[in-house]
Amino acid sequence: ADLELEHRRRTADLLRQKDDACEAAIAAGRADAAEAARTQIHEATEDARRESDRRRRLDHHREQQLATRIEEEKDAIIADQEARFKAKEEDWIARRTDLEAR
Repeated sequence: ADLELEHRRRTADLLRQKDDACEAAIAAGRADAAEAARTQIHEATEDARRESDRRRRLDHHREQQLATRIEEEKDAIIADQEARFKAKEEDWIARRTDLEAR
């Protein structure tokens, strides 16, 4: 009877140890899953930051290109206006000279 009681006690201890080990494994699995989730969140955050930086650089580049194009168009308009004014001025001088010659 003592042997059977000891056997039952050992079996119960082994079952408790097994349960404790299973709970520890589950907890470790949850900790691993939580760490994996934190890692994924961190990686996703870094990816989003890199994409945002890339888009910001691209937008800045586009803005610079647009500003350059606007400056070039403005310079072309000014050059065209100056050429027209110069042509009108030369035409006016030529007419005046022609009238004075008559």
